[in-house]
Amino acid sequence: MSSVFLENCVISTRVGVCCFGGVYSGTYNGTQVVFKELRKMAADSAKLPKLSALVPKVQQIIHPNVVQLYGLYIHDNSVYTVYKRYDGPLEKLFRNGKSSNYGLKERTHFIIDVATGMEYITSAQSGDGTLSLRNLGYTKDSNSVITVIIGGLDVSYFGNVYDTSLVRSFARKWTSPEVAKEGDNHLKYNEKSDVWSFGVTAWEILNGGRVPFENVSTGDILKKVEEGLRLEEPKITQLFKENGGEKLWNIIAMCFETNPEKRPTFTQIKEQLQNVYNEMKEDTKEDLKKIKEAEKVDEDDEDEEEDNY
Repeated sequence: MSSVFLENCVISTRVGVCCFGGVYSGTYNGTQVVFKELRKMAADSAKLPKLSALVPKVQQIIHPNVVQLYGLYIHDNSVYTVYKRYDGPLEKLFRNGKSSNYGLKERTHFIIDVATGMEYITSAQSGDGTLSLRNLGYTKDSNSVITVIIGGLDVSYFGNVYDTSLVRSFARKWTSPEVAKEGDNHLKYNEKSDVWSFGVTAWEILNGGRVPFENVSTGDILKKVEEGLRLEEPKITQLFKENGGEKLWNIIAMCFETNPEKRPTFTQIKEQLQNVYNEMKEDTKEDLKKIKEAEKVDEDDEDEEEDNY
């Protein structure tokens, strides 16, 4: 990939929304792609050179479990990041009670895909800092491959630190405490801080898309976590404790160690998860019925809402 700014792009249909603007389907050189609008970037041309300097590094990250970035596209005074097409945000699969379609083994497969993508991002000497359920895509081909969307580019983060001139907020409920608090490590991301975010994301998947720390305000979360608050074990791992549930949750819980050095690496996480997955029995219809009853998903009328990419 040699060009940062792309030509021969056609934006067609709005398919969703991200925190910086609309998300659209379209084509780049005839190839199906996803356009993510950076609305705030258009209002400040001084930020564009900083963003464009990051693009070549992210373009080099090519892996089956990472959504490939093609480049930037400028159209009608708006700036878009252009990604390889994926079928939608993973959280869409869990809406309106659909989470009960996915048993423990399949959700573990999703989590392994995320760990694999993050392992590669780490090996490329880049961080993410934005890992969460909403920043995961899925592709229906090849047994529902889950892909990590490098959302950090959208807030101009790369090389383990946010450019604070381009972003004013961050996802506190997904952020490790040593990175969230003010000080020398504030917003300085590395593999171990991303491992914490991975643990929260895995919890979201295991809970069918529930919001983490839903009874704690964003302003209070850091204090509560520093006092020892952690996410509770998901019902699904308790239900299937003997079919890998206990081992699975023990792996995820290690991601929330207060001392970052005690957290596992993504390579270790992937290997341990794969071992648990290989020992699991296949999900059955009876299993899915138990999950539906246990989760008791509130089927709100969410289909009218735009997908959050």
